[in-house]
Amino acid sequence: MQPEPPSRHIGFYQLFDALQQPGCPICRLAAWAIHRLLDSLFHGHVNDPGVREELRRAAGFCARHLGPALRAGNPLGGSIIYGDLARHVADHLDDRPPAGCPCCVSETTAAADAVATLLQHIAEEDVRAAYEAGDGLCLPHLRQAFRQGGSTCALLGQLEDAKLRRLAEECEAMVAKADYQHIGEEVGTERDAWKRAARKLAGD
Repeated sequence: MQPEPPSRHIGFYQLFDALQQPGCPICRLAAWAIHRLLDSLFHGHVNDPGVREELRRAAGFCARHLGPALRAGNPLGGSIIYGDLARHVADHLDDRPPAGCPCCVSETTAAADAVATLLQHIAEEDVRAAYEAGDGLCLPHLRQAFRQGGSTCALLGQLEDAKLRRLAEECEAMVAKADYQHIGEEVGTERDAWKRAARKLAGD
């Protein structure tokens, strides 16, 4: 008797949608988690005591997430949050180093959940087809999947091996078409293969 397939929940459908978008689906879902966090913070929770305490422990946002926070914020909400943070930091200059940035925590949690969902479902026919048709995981999230482990890691590795080799072949085709013997040949998708390879190796 075949085991029951894993249940499909909202996280699965978010992942399945992300698989059909350009770039790494885990990067996309992690970025969306940050967007939701900041939107909720600046438009509804600036005076929430628990949120304010979390921000105090972190001394605000890290340098990497400050840009998104500044873009999501507004003068009133930002002034409430950072006025409180500046005063709190001034009162506790000799305290221990700050805790993790709230965006970093949200990003890490969202990525881990999405990777776990992918590993649960990657062997299912429709998920595998969507994965094969898309860009797949970036290298950092592929390595995270291998660290999280599971019986489907071997399949994931096979799918990614094929994607990386195709990118390498496209880059090599672009180099070949730069040779004088191929002057006049049409350049297709290989033109931006190096950019896709760069994003694949570094993450989105």
